[in-house]
Parts: sequence; structure tokens; C-alpha cells
Amino acid sequence: MALDLNRRRFVLGAHMTVLTVAASPLLAQSRSVWSAENAFDALLSDTARIIDVRTH
Repeated sequence: MALDLNRRRFVLGAHMTVLTVAASPLLAQSRSVWSAENAFDALLSDTARIIDVRTH
């Protein structure tokens, strides 16, 4: 994508690519933390169900 402002041409594609590459590790890390939290919550709920079944 390019913009012409006052006869100066600004190319946004290259800058957006750099931002995307820089943000990718952060996004991957946040996704893995979110997945770990979901897995832990699922484990806790499964454990609670097992305890509930054994006590009744």
C-alpha cells in the first residue's frame, strides 16, 4: 500500500511487515500461555468431577 502526500510517496507494506514479524513472537507466546491456562482449567474441572463421583 502506498500513499502520495505532498509529492512524497510512503510505502506502508514494508513497515507493516516489520511490525507483523516483531509481533509474531509475542502473539505466539500469548497463545501458548492462553492454551496452558485452558489446559490447567480443564485438568482442574476433570479432577473435581472425579472427586465428586468418588464421594457420592
